[in-house]
Amino acid sequence: MESTRSCVRYTKLPPVSTNTQRENIESLTKVVQGRVGIEVTYKFGLMLDGWTHGSEHYLAVFGCYEISAPPRHPLFCLAPIVVDGSGRLDAEIHMAALEAFLPFFCSNTTGPAPKRAPTSPATDETAKGTGSSGQLAAEDDAPP
Repeated sequence: MESTRSCVRYTKLPPVSTNTQRENIESLTKVVQGRVGIEVTYKFGLMLDGWTHGSEHYLAVFGCYEISAPPRHPLFCLAPIVVDGSGRLDAEIHMAALEAFLPFFCSNTTGPAPKRAPTSPATDETAKGTGSSGQLAAEDDAPP
């Protein structure tokens, strides 16, 4: 409680409730998701980054695509990886984590495709897995 008071002492902003902060963060998240969803091209790559802190294992998934120079690499998700009872942290566990994350980003695949920016030759190259190491090829069936 003391740290909150000392922070308030050094700001000129009015106090904000935790509910308001949560609502604002959720609203911002939806806006960013919408923008990235429109911006991502049909052919894109995924770049994975993982690390361990203590006994917690985390996985970050970045998208890799190019709509104009320079290429874009937005963070798609960041979450802890649930390790099975045997303590394994192998490719199978990472794939299970990806399978859990991707439905949040691929919810539009059953409906009409959103408007997307045209792909460039450099994007096609990245989507085929010839980009930087750590990228996975991920292609969506683009309409003609």
